[in-house]
Amino acid sequence: MNIQNAIQRLANNKEYYSSIAEVTAVNGNTCDVLLLREDLELFDVRLSAGEGKGFVVTPKVGSKVLVSYLNETNAFVSMVETAELYTIQTENESLKAILSDFFDAIGRMTVTTAMGPSGTPINAMDFTNLKTRLNKLLKE
Repeated sequence: MNIQNAIQRLANNKEYYSSIAEVTAVNGNTCDVLLLREDLELFDVRLSAGEGKGFVVTPKVGSKVLVSYLNETNAFVSMVETAELYTIQTENESLKAILSDFFDAIGRMTVTTAMGPSGTPINAMDFTNLKTRLNKLLKE
């Protein structure tokens, strides 16, 4: 069933509302969901207003989301129970890229001393571990 038919079935009087759904698949900037109360499946429900720029929360497959309707043919995820990934991105930059560069710079940092330049920080592995955790949380 396509979104238009599902929404028409749900909202014959043209009133739009939100529904609790379970995420069945994630496909880039959209997801497929099963509306729990109505037992209908919707495909290509938006995760963002555009092409994935800005702030995007990617839900985990199997988790609950709140699906809201823009009109008869367009739905979007307005709330997420469990996030799989976050994207915070402008046209030219992403938070992940900035923080990744930051951790790399700290890991390469040396300090000039009376004995010459220091070696890499003794806790460089801590910054490598932070970068690994960052990569699991944020998407470019």
